[in-house]
Amino acid sequence: MRNLVLFIFFTISSFNFLLAQDNSLTIKTINERELKIYKGNSNVNIFFEFCDSSNLKSCNTNVIKFDLRGIVNILDNKEKFGKINIQENGTLVYRENGTISIISIAGIESDIIETKILRDSVKEVFF
Repeated sequence: MRNLVLFIFFTISSFNFLLAQDNSLTIKTINERELKIYKGNSNVNIFFEFCDSSNLKSCNTNVIKFDLRGIVNILDNKEKFGKINIQENGTLVYRENGTISIISIAGIESDIIETKILRDSVKEVFF
């Protein structure tokens, strides 16, 4: 009986732990570095964790938070090129070759990512 109670307790605890995990995903940049995407607890924010692109030999990890304004801009399928500043989020840099990078408010730029991969990943994590 005691073993059954312990089994049920650990099963319920494990189940609750798994349900409490936020959605996250890791994608590769053009330079084969990882860019991690996390959904915030408030369900209106996404966090991007990436290495500073100015130093390819070591990874200085940076985190950028995008709210709904930034998420909508990433998910927008309209063809656009150049820098798009997103108030209180950062900047998206779209290139003609179908790639994108994210720049923090402090000016730290992520490695280049394929735009389609970033859009699909944000959709998967956010929705």
